[in-house]
Amino acid sequence: MRAALVYPLLASLMLAAGVARGQSAAADSASLLPLPMFDPPPLRSGAAPVAIAARTPLPTPAQPPAGALDSPAASFAADDFAAESYPVIGHAWQEPTEALPAASRSGVVPPAPDMMSTCGTCSACQSGCAGGCGSWQGCIPLGGSPYFQALNTAGVPPINLAGMRFNPGYWFGSLDGLVMTRDLPNGLSTTYNSSNVNTNLMNTAQAKGNWAGGGQVMFGRWFGPQAYGFQFIYWGLTPMTGTASVVDPNYQLSTPFNLGGVNIGQQSPTFYFDNAHEHALWRKDGFNNFEWNALRRLTFGCCAPRLMFTGIAGLRYFRFQDGLIFGAVNSNNFSDAGGAYAAYLNTGVTNSMVGCQLGTRIDYFIFPRVRLYAQPMMGFFGNEVSMREHLYSGDGQQGFDVLARRSTVSTLGQIDLGAGYQITSRFSAFAAYRLMGVTRVGLADNQIPAFWADQQGMQNIKTNGDLILHGVMIGGMYNF
Repeated sequence: MRAALVYPLLASLMLAAGVARGQSAAADSASLLPLPMFDPPPLRSGAAPVAIAARTPLPTPAQPPAGALDSPAASFAADDFAAESYPVIGHAWQEPTEALPAASRSGVVPPAPDMMSTCGTCSACQSGCAGGCGSWQGCIPLGGSPYFQALNTAGVPPINLAGMRFNPGYWFGSLDGLVMTRDLPNGLSTTYNSSNVNTNLMNTAQAKGNWAGGGQVMFGRWFGPQAYGFQFIYWGLTPMTGTASVVDPNYQLSTPFNLGGVNIGQQSPTFYFDNAHEHALWRKDGFNNFEWNALRRLTFGCCAPRLMFTGIAGLRYFRFQDGLIFGAVNSNNFSDAGGAYAAYLNTGVTNSMVGCQLGTRIDYFIFPRVRLYAQPMMGFFGNEVSMREHLYSGDGQQGFDVLARRSTVSTLGQIDLGAGYQITSRFSAFAAYRLMGVTRVGLADNQIPAFWADQQGMQNIKTNGDLILHGVMIGGMYNF
């Protein structure tokens, strides 16, 4: 009933505005009267009302003379009226400075379908679009501003290069810096005072890994309506190192390991490791990660959704290398006499994990340019563990050299918690905290045998260790 009364009145006002404009064209100085205020079409049943930005109505213009309704000026004014855009204020966080400019007859191209609001499926949005559902006038692009679409800017004309067709805005990539460290290693005792077997002067936990820098590169592409896509990720760290040592000028350093039944060249290991001048530990860890993921993106909310959900499923390869050297010298320095007074037990373990993972990324826009996000991932991996246990002296004399392999199943979980700021419609900066845990891995500390003569037992790699990595990531994302 209301619509039946409003639309005839609306048509009359439109025609009146056209006549007024036609009359003004004949005047010495042309002017356009502002459009009158009008109510939106009625809402569908159950739809929430959407506030319309109000304009201050002016007095109704004088009744046009007879025959003016047939003038070209009247139809011209009606076209001008239809092209006007009434901004929809759907959320308090939509700042006026973020609103898109209104459409005009100056050739402004309407947003591509990918950038349009969800008014096709939301009754509240339909009531807020000046042109109704299916019309872009008055509809807010997805997210309330061009900065909502952090991974795409559809609508850029395709580019033809060397016979290939590229769609700008569908490709995206990022380059990030990483700073990470690992959890404290197991504390396996290596040294005690020769005069007191109950002392513990050094253990492997003292050679803990330091903070290591690295980087991550990511690129991917969206397809179709940009709801489906893929991404490739690589990240790695520079070697994570740690050292520890203890010196006794009285040569009273010994090791609790049983060194019987083993020789290094013609010498017993006790020559180097018991009643020694110095014991030392050197640790070196390496991390490399490759991922290929399929993406499925959804948004929740009407007209200007704050929440964006991206489902992730893919393949992952993660490699973790843990190396630990335990050295001893019964001279002042490890290099004395070409290393003839020094010996080393070098333990290296490599975990090569391949498997499938599932996860999601949740973006919440607290402002059109500012978002918080969380990206949890979980996967099961086949872990091929290889180990080398090598005993030798500083001048090249050999003790034993044991190689072993073992397969197991590991689990890997990771979560990134961060915030992003959309600097332009194509470029955003972000910072995040990353926490990562891996179960059932081989650690170097766990492989050192209590009896060094048990080389058969060394073949049984211990994979009951766990690894935790954490750190910060800062970078930028660009779509092209």
